[in-house]
Amino acid sequence: MLIRKFLENYGSTTISFKQMSDKYHLTILADGFIKDIFHRIVAIYVDDIGVMIGFSLTNKTCQTFLDILQNAKHVPIGVQLFDHKNKITRASLVIDKIDVSLIDNQIISDYMRNNQITGEIYVRRSTFIKYNEKMELLEYVLPSLEQLLNKYKDKEIK
Repeated sequence: MLIRKFLENYGSTTISFKQMSDKYHLTILADGFIKDIFHRIVAIYVDDIGVMIGFSLTNKTCQTFLDILQNAKHVPIGVQLFDHKNKITRASLVIDKIDVSLIDNQIISDYMRNNQITGEIYVRRSTFIKYNEKMELLEYVLPSLEQLLNKYKDKEIK
């Protein structure tokens, strides 16, 4: 199953998407602080098709990750997280399925409803660390990602 193999890859999703197509962009759905936690939610598009919702969060005391998230408009998160000189590690990666109706974030839930996405979808949960700092990343996989992977299955994706 292409989707499972894609999600099990510990590398950068940003880089994988850019290798598939030069038509890669994202839309920021929300970013900012809620109490001491900085949240960033983006919809990711490849070939103008929504393929994933990324939800990143870190505490305001985690300066490395706070800088990455706040500067993501200029340098993509995936580029920063996987740059070896930054000494960031993906400490965990868990792939589950979730029913869209159980997503408790209102912004993500609204996106799903507005785009008529229902039923079970994959969600990949990752924790990135650098020393005592951490950032959580949830990636909600939209059904169209599997179609996209089939389209580009013969292309070399790292």
